[in-house]
Amino acid sequence: LRPRSVPEVLLEKGYLDADDLEEIQREETSVQGRNQIAGYEILEHLGRGAMGAVYKAKQLSLDRVGALKVLDPELAQDAAYVENFLTEARAVARLSHTNLISGIDVGDDEGVKYLVMEYADGITLSRLLRRGGALDEERSLLLAMQVARALDHAHKSDLIHGDVRPENVMITADGVTKLCDLGLARRPLIAGAEEGRSLRRTPDYISPEQARGMSDVPAAADLYGLGATLFHMLTGRVPFVADSREAVLAKHLTEMPPSVRGLDPEVSEATDAIVARLLHKNPAERYPSAAELVTAFEEALAGLQVDEHVASGQGRLYVCLLY
Repeated sequence: LRPRSVPEVLLEKGYLDADDLEEIQREETSVQGRNQIAGYEILEHLGRGAMGAVYKAKQLSLDRVGALKVLDPELAQDAAYVENFLTEARAVARLSHTNLISGIDVGDDEGVKYLVMEYADGITLSRLLRRGGALDEERSLLLAMQVARALDHAHKSDLIHGDVRPENVMITADGVTKLCDLGLARRPLIAGAEEGRSLRRTPDYISPEQARGMSDVPAAADLYGLGATLFHMLTGRVPFVADSREAVLAKHLTEMPPSVRGLDPEVSEATDAIVARLLHKNPAERYPSAAELVTAFEEALAGLQVDEHVASGQGRLYVCLLY
């Protein structure tokens, strides 16, 4: 079921008429008053990401649907960021991997900086977690392993994501996990903090090196973000809870996260060890590469399957002895 929008509720209550609703919807599905950007027809406003608004759009020349991401006007004023954004977006568009949202197009149309990505019909991991809380261990490992494979592919092309978190993980309708927004939100992590403006995104999954303001983000920062995301999947909560964003940042810098098994004793020791290593304060103490992390996930999953097989076998033996 699709939830009704505020304008639709106002129409039902009699505060708006049909013409008012149509005008509001037309404004929502436009970019700076335009319904077409560089040959793409705006179909629907999907939401907002770290870089700006996201729209469902149809490429008129090929009659295919994509996710059109428009850079915020504030960011578009930063020439250095725009140059970095366009460079990284073109690099992302050259990547092709099952677990990565692929790039289609990037450009500047009369001052509107945009990126068009593959449109994936599915649900974000963040929404899934909000719906049902913690996931079971096996499913958590399978999801995280697919993200690790995407990171491995990106890192081999010298591309860092810089913002691995549940909002940037999509689970498609056919069950494939895809990592979104590769390398596109890295620079404005704490943009404007000097002037007292708030963080552009949640600090719940930020690596210590990013919290310190490191400009050259290492690949190990992505592994930390994945570790914090996996922690959330397994426990239903983020690693550090505090009253303010600044306090959360301080905890990422100075405190050890709680043990996953301390919160849920049913989680295996192997998975607990993986999360602890991913959330190590020192980047050098995390996994040397995303590829080695994939191997660790495979081994942990194999261990779970062995445990399940042994448990089911013991159950059958017990039933046999009863009879």
